[in-house]
Amino acid sequence: MTSTEPCTNYEAFEPFAAWPLASTHDFMTGPACHRDLRRFWFPLSTGLGIGVTASSEQEARQLAEDARARYFADATFMGVIPDVDIDALDQNHILPNAGPVVVRGVWYPRLNL
Repeated sequence: MTSTEPCTNYEAFEPFAAWPLASTHDFMTGPACHRDLRRFWFPLSTGLGIGVTASSEQEARQLAEDARARYFADATFMGVIPDVDIDALDQNHILPNAGPVVVRGVWYPRLNL
């Protein structure tokens, strides 16, 4: 599976009933879908920026560009910060208003819900 293909390997998940209550199952050895996602921050010339979770920078840039064109048409991208540490972002505005960063899509502004 390449990082651009959607996760369709549902057979790789064990049935929940097969897991013991005090499970030692390592969830990180399952399908790579969730591990392929990365967080990106696209600072804007006006405003704060656009936060995106995607499997590649190219995919993130396309999602961010769509959001920028729709909501911040006059702004331009000032670069990209791959694998952004969300704790480094504005704690008073961005984080309280962000969507889930573990889900593919634009999480700031909150468009992935």
